[in-house]
Formats: sequence, C-alpha cells, structure tokens
Amino acid sequence: MTTIFKWIGWGVVYIGLGLLFHATIGRQSSAPSLSWRDYFEIVGVTCLGLYILFASLQSQQRTSDEEAKNTFAGGTGQGSAPFSLFLRSFDITGKLKIERPASLPFMWDQYDRPGNDTLERLLADAVVRTAPLIGLGGHGDVEFGPGLAGFVEDWQGRVEKAMNEAAYVFIVPSANVGTLWEIGVLKNRGYLDRTIFVMPPSIPPFKFTGDGEYKDFWEAARIACANEHQMELPPYRPNGGLFQMGEKTATRGKPFVGFEPRDVAKTINKLIKN
Repeated sequence: MTTIFKWIGWGVVYIGLGLLFHATIGRQSSAPSLSWRDYFEIVGVTCLGLYILFASLQSQQRTSDEEAKNTFAGGTGQGSAPFSLFLRSFDITGKLKIERPASLPFMWDQYDRPGNDTLERLLADAVVRTAPLIGLGGHGDVEFGPGLAGFVEDWQGRVEKAMNEAAYVFIVPSANVGTLWEIGVLKNRGYLDRTIFVMPPSIPPFKFTGDGEYKDFWEAARIACANEHQMELPPYRPNGGLFQMGEKTATRGKPFVGFEPRDVAKTINKLIKN
C-alpha cells in the first residue's frame, strides 16, 4: 500500500509540475492568461503530491526500521527474506551528504528524492529490491535510508549474528574501535567473500560535513587496519568506489560510475559477479 501511495504522490507532483511549466515558460502566446487563483491551485496540487510522497516515504521508513529491529532481536531464520548489513562508525552518520544543484521549480530531479540525501540512503536504495540494508544506530537528521534498529547495549552479539545471516555486508572502514572490531570478526569468521567495503566519494555531488577532509579520515582507517588486522586498505580516491578484501589486500574493486541508486546497483553487481 505504501508503494501505491508513493506512486500516487509522484503522479500528482508530475501533474502539478506539468501545469506549472505550461502556465509559465511553456505558455503559448495565444493561450488565455491565468488568474492568481489558478496559480495557487497549481501550486496546491504540487504541494499535495509532495505531502503524499513524503508521508509514504516516512511510512516506508518506519516499516524498514521495525523490520531491522525484528532482525536484530533474532527474528530471522530459515525462509526469512534476505537482507544486507550496514556497518559504519556512528560519527559519520549523515555526514556524507549528496548535494544536488538547485534547479527551476518545475524540474523533476529535485522532487525525485525528497529529504536529505546521503551515502547511506544511496546504498539503501541501490539494494532495496534484492537484500534491503539494515543496521544499528539512529538516523540523525537523515529522514530516509537503511532500516535502523536504534542503539542497543549488547550490540556486538547482535551484529555478529547478523553478519552470519546477512546476504551481504557493507562496511565503511574507520579507525573507530567498534568498526575495527567488526572488521576483525569479518576477517576471522570468513565473511570477507560477501563483504563489500565502501570508499565514500568526496567529489560533487558528495560533500563530507564532518571535521576536516574525508581523505584524512580514510588514511586514519588505513593505518588502524594495518596495525590491528594486517590488512592494507587501498589509498583514498576522491571518486570513491566499492571493493572486496582478502586476508591482507584488496582482491577486486570497482569505481562508482554514477551517483544514482541504479548506478550504484550496477557497480555492486559488477563487483560481486567478477
């Protein structure tokens, strides 16, 4: 039902934008002039569509969060739907932002993904149809993204169980103690073959809003992984990418070919099918 309302919302927005275009720069010289009431009605139609769309996305996010809580509470088993596990340091949540350039009001691209856009949302949208992305922690100021189960005290045991059951594990390396523990488990338990390491981009439309530059954050992760696990992460590249690790070095990698969900899905498929 949520998906239906999302499509209805998109449809109403599309109609509103079409009316707005034809009433402004697309207006034929022979067409009758519109009154202020007509313009208000057109804007009202567009706003109604945005409301329906945003409400449906919020409902979808609540469902994803509840599913994540159920999974981390032990609600998986034979016959359960596949899922992907998202691991990262909580201090970068929402700080790898995607800033789309502003465009004219009737341009569709700025309404296609309402709300704050970030790396975690991009990854979640890329795998939502195959193995939805879930994790622990909170959303911060990011309304939409992976299904998140919140903060729990016994997080290590729950993460370890989820690692064992996940179809894929996505991890953003860092020098954080918790992330280093997670990398160690992935290596020692033999989960690296279904683990995808994420090198976040720092070129437009991406912008790191944390302290300093992201390349320094990555370099700290490289040093920590080498010291803690004798694993040599690849040097940082501003355009980012996805890669897989062996016991010591990267075994394969793919750069991002674009920053839309379908582009990232293609990159993931190319990586795991090599």
